Amino acid sequence: MNKKIFVAAVAAMSLASGFGAVTLTPKSQSTVQASTMPKHFGYWLNPHKVIVTKNTKLNMLVYADKNSSAKSVLATKVLKRGRVVSIYRGSNGHSFWTFNPVPKDFKLTDQSLSKKYSWHPWVANKKLNDTSWFKIYTKKSAKKYRKIIKKAKKGIAPLVVPNNTQLKKIPTKDLPQSTIDYLNNPSVSLSDKYDKANSISNTDQREKAFDIVSKWLDKEETQTPY
Repeated sequence: MNKKIFVAAVAAMSLASGFGAVTLTPKSQSTVQASTMPKHFGYWLNPHKVIVTKNTKLNMLVYADKNSSAKSVLATKVLKRGRVVSIYRGSNGHSFWTFNPVPKDFKLTDQSLSKKYSWHPWVANKKLNDTSWFKIYTKKSAKKYRKIIKKAKKGIAPLVVPNNTQLKKIPTKDLPQSTIDYLNNPSVSLSDKYDKANSISNTDQREKAFDIVSKWLDKEETQTPY
């Protein structure tokens, strides 16, 4: 499926369902408050520079082997309060919080592990719409948090992942049959299906839900003349 078409279509669904425009939500007509964080997917299709305000644990996810669809944890590291990094919610806007680009101290430097696990993104241990652990980086916010930013720079340590590290499997969680039936109901609109998928807090379940929504979007595209 064409990625641009998917983004445009889902963005349209977001607007139709009340998520609003893909910009920061203003408190007035003229002023945009940096602390007012949008929770809809569109804003986070692109990375944004932030200041971490709470120590946040991240897991490096990998697939155990090429034939595995289940994710496992290769490494865990804490992103310290005061760090300035760029984050987003994956290329489709509804995935987990992740880096873009990855900070140097979170990069996997072991070439044998990099080759073995070509897919190894860092995932923040936070819910999809939890924005309480960071602030958007601006001149004003940088000035406010300058002390903790300075302190965080001194505490940066490189990532160390032993070559013999044992993977920690992440238990998968299937979608309830009632949710599957709802998402496959032809009488339910695409915007309502998107809303339902987006409301699921469990990452594994949410991805499975969006797989179903994507199939319905594909089906609608084939019936739409361009």
